[in-house]
Amino acid sequence: MAGLSAAAAHAPVLPLKASSAGLFVEMTAAVNKLQPSQLAEEQRNATRLFKQLHEEIQTALILTDLITETDVASAMERVLALDRA
Repeated sequence: MAGLSAAAAHAPVLPLKASSAGLFVEMTAAVNKLQPSQLAEEQRNATRLFKQLHEEIQTALILTDLITETDVASAMERVLALDRA
């Protein structure tokens, strides 16, 4: 409202820009609360998968006395696949 009254009085446009920016921030916050972005969901999923893979590697290292190159290659392949995804 302050921006519109300033524009009607031929005042500088700073109040109009400020009110427009404030409205944009409020609308963005409302949209983000109502509809989470797909990117955020993918990041949460990737974090969960990395933690799961980390636990599997730790368990394999603890339970197995001898780690073969095949085991290392398999773990690296899974880590790189997650990183690419």
